[in-house]
Amino acid sequence: MIQEEHIVQNVRYIHKSDHRDGTNDKSQWTINEADERSCFGSAFTDVNQQNFPNRWGLHFDDDKVAYLGIVAELHKDKRDETPLLFIAFFENDQPNNYWHGYPADVKRSIRNIPPPTIRKMWMQKKLLPVRTINHIARRLRCKL
Repeated sequence: MIQEEHIVQNVRYIHKSDHRDGTNDKSQWTINEADERSCFGSAFTDVNQQNFPNRWGLHFDDDKVAYLGIVAELHKDKRDETPLLFIAFFENDQPNNYWHGYPADVKRSIRNIPPPTIRKMWMQKKLLPVRTINHIARRLRCKL
């Protein structure tokens, strides 16, 4: 089932069930839909991301970056102790400004990696440590 929510004028966000129902090849949200929308809203309105066709977001709990999802069952690495994800990837792939997103697995897809300017901004704001930013850039899963 697809649910639509308005985020800002003329921008709609869709909660796609395949990222919540345990679909084997899709990363899964572990945060609730309100937190998912909030993550998207922050990423969408972030002035540092306005020139990008996609957006990348972080979820916060008690003012700290927190995990927001898990790796797709099909793509778990047997050596991964904790296949948790903390970056969200949002895309506008439908007409009429419909957006949707999912927990980004940087190891699985290069397009899930936030661009250098966004990673640098996260580092400058001390949202993520330098080591974590470097792991993301090298497509390595890492822990918070």
